[in-house]
Amino acid sequence: MKSKVLVSTLLIVIALIFVFLTTKSILRPKKFADVYTARREMNINRLTAIAELQKLYKKENGEYAAKIEDLEDFYSNGFFTVTSTRRTSDTIPEGLSMEEAEKQGYYETVEIKVPIKEKMEETLAELNKKRDYNDYERMEEFQYVPFNDQKYKIEICTTDSTVQKFAVYVPVDLILNDLQKSTIPEEKGFISRCFGKIFYNGLENDMRERRNCVGVQLGDTVKPSIEVVDYGKTEE
Repeated sequence: MKSKVLVSTLLIVIALIFVFLTTKSILRPKKFADVYTARREMNINRLTAIAELQKLYKKENGEYAAKIEDLEDFYSNGFFTVTSTRRTSDTIPEGLSMEEAEKQGYYETVEIKVPIKEKMEETLAELNKKRDYNDYERMEEFQYVPFNDQKYKIEICTTDSTVQKFAVYVPVDLILNDLQKSTIPEEKGFISRCFGKIFYNGLENDMRERRNCVGVQLGDTVKPSIEVVDYGKTEE
């Protein structure tokens, strides 16, 4: 009788271990993919904001910002110029072309200075359309790589004086830095943290999951570009 109970207990333990390992093998790859996708998207969004700032910066200053700190100051204190045409007279002689009317003073060019912060609100609204309220991008953090204390580094190409080029590179290792902040977040409850430690502990060291991941980059130091594209690949 005792032997039957022992065997039954052993079988139950084996079954539970099997269920645990199976569940773990299913949850870990999915969790890694979800975290990687979310972090990559965060970087793409911030690089998109930086790209918009660079376009405005170049329009106002004639060149791209060489340091992220320059863009920080530009965002906080800068303006961009909007040019429009305004009529100066209620009546304009018939038959005049727009060019002729401007030359004769029936129209004047008006420049309006718009704060960069106001312009970037439009960019953020577009980026945040499909994001959860608690996960909104905020311009106060645009200069930092998510889940890092490190700021984005702008690289300027100086070998070609005819066309200025810049790039911002974000390798995979930087995207996945301190993965436990996402898999075992401190702000979650005790049960959630225990669940994370049981199933996701050490996930950041699993090279099987990392091998197909790529980083992202904004711009290029070889050819003129202001697009966000894939960058690099981890070693298999």
